[in-house]
Amino acid sequence: MGWWKEEHFNASDADGDGRLNITEFNDFLHPADTNNPKLLLWLCKEEIRERDSDKDGKINFKEFFHGLFDLVRNYDEESHNSSTHEADNPEEAPAKFYSPTSTKM
Repeated sequence: MGWWKEEHFNASDADGDGRLNITEFNDFLHPADTNNPKLLLWLCKEEIRERDSDKDGKINFKEFFHGLFDLVRNYDEESHNSSTHEADNPEEAPAKFYSPTSTKM
């Protein structure tokens, strides 16, 4: 993600003074936790840009699933979780991972 780009800085600058106060800087560091609509719009655009593999400006289920799966995988790796992922196929995984009879999560 373009975390350190000028567009991110400008979206974080809620009052538009060209400087980040402590709240704006915190929002810059943690954009998903902000109430700043300009920063939330920037974040959504960045998330779509990163996941939009066919470059149509929209996220289809396959792009959404792989983006979500990558987030979970990265979280697992960062947490040093030893769980393994059985499926990378979005058509198979929801049934396998989210089945009410399944004991896996």
